[in-house]
Amino acid sequence: MEKINTVFLLNRGETTKAKSETIKAAYKRAKELIGTFDVVVNGSGVANEGNIDQLVQINLGGLMHSSLTAMDYMSKANGGQGGYIINIGSITGLNPTDFCGLYGATKSGVINFTNTMAKPLYFDKTGVSFVTICPGVTLTTMLKDVVTKCLSAKYLSKDNNLFDSVIDQTPAEFAENLVKVLESAANGTIWVLDGGKIHEAHLPEIWGPALRYKTRN
Repeated sequence: MEKINTVFLLNRGETTKAKSETIKAAYKRAKELIGTFDVVVNGSGVANEGNIDQLVQINLGGLMHSSLTAMDYMSKANGGQGGYIINIGSITGLNPTDFCGLYGATKSGVINFTNTMAKPLYFDKTGVSFVTICPGVTLTTMLKDVVTKCLSAKYLSKDNNLFDSVIDQTPAEFAENLVKVLESAANGTIWVLDGGKIHEAHLPEIWGPALRYKTRN
């Protein structure tokens, strides 16, 4: 079986500038250790809506820094071999949710950014494919006290436990389905991994093309 070099990057709550420097240093070290990158997975995230700056910096800013740094290393235009960059969004980024709207807003940004980087303008020059993975409720440590960390907490009744009846999945189920998706995922696709199941999401184009030009008579 052909060896695939994969980089998983997790970021912490630092300033945007520090994140950029830390991320670049991490990729430089990874290149020294493993050479080329075939797959990069940006899987960091926080859900504390009480700290908006950190929320945006980690969930969106850190992911952007990591994606762009990885693309530079992997780009065929820079002597790389192309590859895949997998960005972890969320089902909360697909539709507005009253429970964790601030978190969902950062994940909407992840989906938009990732789909943008998959466009021919970038792919044709770099050979780097971008894929978005949107997990459903997954039983990780992020869920610990998450209800109290969201803006909606002060509007919910004290006896309201939103997760009592929510369909969830284990980290193992998510990981197994993630591997299945990556075996065949096309550039620019969005995949929902929810409740141990997989399906591709197709977002409608409401307004487009993005650039429109006036006709000249």
